[in-house]
Amino acid sequence: PIYLDLDVSLTHFKYNNFEADILKGALISDKKSISLPKCEILALGGKTISTIGLKRWGNNLLLDINADVEKVKIKELFNHKK
Repeated sequence: PIYLDLDVSLTHFKYNNFEADILKGALISDKKSISLPKCEILALGGKTISTIGLKRWGNNLLLDINADVEKVKIKELFNHKK
């Protein structure tokens, strides 16, 4: 594991079918987890301030997301472009 506290700003972020125009915050890593507390995400026509965490859970990884959402068009999440 890498101990890390790094300010990040990503444009055109894409993960599977999710796309964000901007994702920025402090990426923090320690022995057991990776997190982005107070991460700002501009996506789906709106803005969220989120806490994103990825933690080891036995042999698996647990993704935990808490978000404060403003004017997000949730239907856009299900409009798959092919």
